[in-house]
Amino acid sequence: MYQLEHLLLDLNGTLSFDHVLIEGVSERLERLRNLLDIAIITADTLGKAQPLGERLGVNIRKILQARKLPKNVNWFGNWAARPWRPSATAPMTRPC
Repeated sequence: MYQLEHLLLDLNGTLSFDHVLIEGVSERLERLRNLLDIAIITADTLGKAQPLGERLGVNIRKILQARKLPKNVNWFGNWAARPWRPSATAPMTRPC
């Protein structure tokens, strides 16, 4: 049996539309924040994600360019997986 510990979400188009949080997202994240370690990923092209993360009380992770993918993979592995470690061929998920 597995227990969820982490939640990784995408910001743009998932939690927000046209750079505005979708109604109800803030309240739901507040409830989930007490249960899970939450991180939100984004390209953050407008540079507004960090203040939003502070307001929501969640970790914001800016996704780097594709050529820097190993750095992103290492961050996700360190953040969400102990002892799970992503590899070049493994999906970036673990059973839950």
